[in-house]
Amino acid sequence: MFHRLGNSNTCHVPRKSIAFLMAIAFILSLSYFMFGGYRNWPYKIESDGKYYYQYLVSIVYDADVDFSNNYLENKQSWMHTDIDHYNLKEKIHPATRKPVNYFSVGPSILWLPFLMITYGMVHLADTVWLRMDTSPWSRIFQYSVMYSAVVYTVISLYLLMRLGERYFLKSTCRIAAWLMLVSTNLYYYAVFEPSMSHVYDLFAYLLMLTLFLKCMQEPRSLLLLLLGLSAALHVLVRAQNILSVAVLTLFMISIFVADKRQNILGLLSVYGVALILGVMPIMMINVYLYGEPLVMPQGSGFLDLKNPKILQVLFSDRNGYFSTHPVLLFGCVGVVVLSWELARKDEYRELAFLAIMATIFFIQVYINSATSDWWAGHAFGQRRLLSAMPIFALGIACIVEKLANWRKSVLYGCVATFTAMGFYLTFIHVFVWNYDSPHRLYEWMIIYPLNKFAMFCNAFSEK
Repeated sequence: MFHRLGNSNTCHVPRKSIAFLMAIAFILSLSYFMFGGYRNWPYKIESDGKYYYQYLVSIVYDADVDFSNNYLENKQSWMHTDIDHYNLKEKIHPATRKPVNYFSVGPSILWLPFLMITYGMVHLADTVWLRMDTSPWSRIFQYSVMYSAVVYTVISLYLLMRLGERYFLKSTCRIAAWLMLVSTNLYYYAVFEPSMSHVYDLFAYLLMLTLFLKCMQEPRSLLLLLLGLSAALHVLVRAQNILSVAVLTLFMISIFVADKRQNILGLLSVYGVALILGVMPIMMINVYLYGEPLVMPQGSGFLDLKNPKILQVLFSDRNGYFSTHPVLLFGCVGVVVLSWELARKDEYRELAFLAIMATIFFIQVYINSATSDWWAGHAFGQRRLLSAMPIFALGIACIVEKLANWRKSVLYGCVATFTAMGFYLTFIHVFVWNYDSPHRLYEWMIIYPLNKFAMFCNAFSEK
């Protein structure tokens, strides 16, 4: 059942898994084009996503990261809020005399291939007099570029399944992947807010874990180079991930030392150079915008590390991690069971890997609980913790396999219940919640929908 750290199953993907991933791609694609974005508005780039996207627009169209002209762009007539709706054009840094951008460059790197394809197709169509809007803010650009969220979500679920197959049956991993998609906020951020960083954060984390495990199996220079670049991408997507990378790096070094790997310094040098060069864009942008390489763009008051709101982040009815997505509690139980079974089978290195993933999760919880808006604004659930979910996917897979071996009818009932609950909460968030008052989860689940239904009945009776 278990495989030693670094060992992996064959790369062969069975037909059922291919069919499953194709079905997921179809469901996500259908949902993506059926619905709009944030608040179901008829476009896909909104909120923080506008500022992630500004990197792509400025670099590709202006060959710089000076947003002075980009923030002055007029919104399209069908967009509800201004392109610079946070009014960052007025926040000029005194040292550089340039407007700030609080957000990271990483998502724009992952969007670049989609923008270039769209750019080529739109300009080709324009040359044959189809009269298409070539603005990067046009609806065709927004829907085409942000479709990347669907693509990276499907890839992430594949990587998640591969991770789970180290311990469980392929059929188990497919069920766990389905629950992670629809019973958490992953579906929401793939469909309704694809311009936010969270889907890409999950992808970068899973890519890093996948390459890490390959490096443990066969520590070649090319794999260490790719691992360093993937770790850098994880940091570029969200700078706080540097702590997660540091934890995984220390674990890798300890394994190399324990195994007495030959040429350990050479391998680590390749990894280190790739990582350092990979994160250089952050420091270069910081120097350009703020005059120094290491800076917290939001200001020193954004984090209060001495006063974290850990219990609120995890269990509050205002976007609590486990409160909003109770399937993750089953994941917690499953992680404990899996850990016990690994220890019982003397798979201590696998147990250590699980502990590293848990450590990364707790680091992310601590950082995000120390932010001034620990509830994460208008988020659906704890959006900033979406990338830390893979450990719970393993726990869910463990529970799924236990239920499948015990009584499949109970398993199917649980899957149906969590699926229905996930979709219900997602659509309540999009179509019922008014976005102006704080989430109060149980009111949000019951009272808001009943009020809406009562208003509908009154309006119908008046007719």
